[in-house]
Amino acid sequence: MKTISANGYKVMIGGEALAELDGFLNKKKYSSIFILGDENTFRFCLPELLYQCSALHEANLLEVESGEQSKSLQVATDLLKTLTESGADRKSLVLNLGGGVIGDLGG
Repeated sequence: MKTISANGYKVMIGGEALAELDGFLNKKKYSSIFILGDENTFRFCLPELLYQCSALHEANLLEVESGEQSKSLQVATDLLKTLTESGADRKSLVLNLGGGVIGDLGG
């Protein structure tokens, strides 16, 4: 595994990255964890993420439609409403599973 420092953040690349993520998540005390993704990342990436990260087994899933049309104020508002209704607070974690639209919405 390779670790790169970027603007004060640690970026892990390689086969052990998910094990490192699991260890990191198990050390933290989040009130709740949410995973934001689309139908593609949930279908192809989520099973492996959950398999390797036991800390995410209780995570709440936030699914949006794939594509640029999901990068909108309406979708962002709907996500915030869902987070609020699900009890998200300042000690909650939102994990973005994907890039592009997912990264923009989750950010």
